[in-house]
Amino acid sequence: MKNLTPVEIGKKIKQLAKVDVYSDSRKQEIIIHRSLLTYILRDKLKMRWIAIALFYNSQGKTMDQANAMNSFKQYAGYKKKHKKLNKLEKLFTFKSDLIYDEINEIHYLKNKIVRLENKFTKNPLIQVIKKIPKERQEEAAERINLMIKSWEWK
Repeated sequence: MKNLTPVEIGKKIKQLAKVDVYSDSRKQEIIIHRSLLTYILRDKLKMRWIAIALFYNSQGKTMDQANAMNSFKQYAGYKKKHKKLNKLEKLFTFKSDLIYDEINEIHYLKNKIVRLENKFTKNPLIQVIKKIPKERQEEAAERINLMIKSWEWK
């Protein structure tokens, strides 16, 4: 399996291990496979800690950066104890230039869009301007500019 997305990797691990790595369960079987997923996301895909945490949260698993770091650190120990993890890990291969740092940027931009939409939907002037027909927009702009100039004269 080459160059899968984080979602596809998670699905494959869930399918092969027959455990839900996104559940909030603390069962050993789930924790070790979640650790494998975290290891792949960090080591193979070069995702940042915050991106890993955001990814898990987007899949329904509550996680922050500290949890992601801890899961990653624990993987080496789990791998020694559970030989099947090594086999699962080897099923995933990646190109070295494949990086998922864009997840941070996408998350930032989505939040910015939401903030801007909220800012503009609450502005009563924007609501009035939205009602102006396209063919009358030039006329409306001229009238608004004249109104602004009249305020400067007073």
